[in-house]
Amino acid sequence: MEENSAHRDEEGNAALTALLRFMEARGLKAGALAKRAGFSPSAIYNLTAGRAAAPSTALLSKIAAAEGVTIAEIMAHANDPERVPVSHLVIAGGRVVVGNSKVTVPRPKTIEPSLELDACEIAGDGLHPVPAGWLVFYATHPQPADQLVDRLCVVRTRSAHDALIATIREGRDPGTFDLEPWHGAPLRNQSVIAAHRVVSLQPPAN
Repeated sequence: MEENSAHRDEEGNAALTALLRFMEARGLKAGALAKRAGFSPSAIYNLTAGRAAAPSTALLSKIAAAEGVTIAEIMAHANDPERVPVSHLVIAGGRVVVGNSKVTVPRPKTIEPSLELDACEIAGDGLHPVPAGWLVFYATHPQPADQLVDRLCVVRTRSAHDALIATIREGRDPGTFDLEPWHGAPLRNQSVIAAHRVVSLQPPAN
């Protein structure tokens, strides 16, 4: 019984640490975040003042949705900053799907330390000819798509359930973009809701 209670306390502390680091990394203030995510600012104020033990799953879900990330990506901030979470897989067609959120890998030394990173693992021929098992490191924080034209990115659109690794091009219609995956036909005139810059493709660490 005491062991279960200690485990819950440990998980709660990790969730609180992750949330606070996530907010700090993105420069998020409690009031503005609460308004955007649809909850009372007191939910965060109570956490920082010690009046609440840990953020609830419901609270984390609202924050994740408002910031265009997953709960796993928020929780990754509780981890060692020298390691990067591998929370997704790249499958056929360059589609990016949820993978094993508990896996982490060493942070590449060649990437600027201030850049917050996530990674996904290539499965099968998801990015052929890049071999299976290689890692795609990308910026956790999204940028406006018009700032990433001609760059390889992890892209989320309004018309597709899964994200996609593709090069962003200017679309024909205002506010739209063409997406060019490594394999398959380009996707024309897409409405992009999030674009994360790919910064490195690397073999798995030994």
